[in-house]
Amino acid sequence: MPSSALIQLLTANPAQTDISLYPAASAQLVSHFEAEMGLVLPADFKEFYSFCNGFESEEDVFRVIPLEEILERRSEHPKGQFYVAEYLIYGDMWKVELNEEQPGRYQISNHGSDALTIVLTDSLAEFIGRFLQGGVFDVAGLYEWREEIKKQLP
Repeated sequence: MPSSALIQLLTANPAQTDISLYPAASAQLVSHFEAEMGLVLPADFKEFYSFCNGFESEEDVFRVIPLEEILERRSEHPKGQFYVAEYLIYGDMWKVELNEEQPGRYQISNHGSDALTIVLTDSLAEFIGRFLQGGVFDVAGLYEWREEIKKQLP
């Protein structure tokens, strides 16, 4: 799913969703974030954060984390990694790991209670789309997606 389709999905029918979009991040905030983190955000992240600086969902207490908050927690990760989403006040997190050898490429993963880190996707739109489809717990949601991928591992 391209980022533009994701943005359309997020704005399509706000009355039927429990998602509250945060105001857009300014170009200055995006530049400041990149400078402070020592990285260049992939284009789809820049497009998303220029549309909204994350969002929260009341039903699943899930959030896509605002850039300022990611900056506050930057010491928790090596360069090129950061939490992009969290559930239940950092009870569970989804991490982005940028590919230093291929600018613009990245992976979104989740480290579960089973101590396995499972790579879910290399697309922010697919990640958020999956959340919009099934939340954290429902059929086709983030946890079910993780289990689907885990079953395919050798």
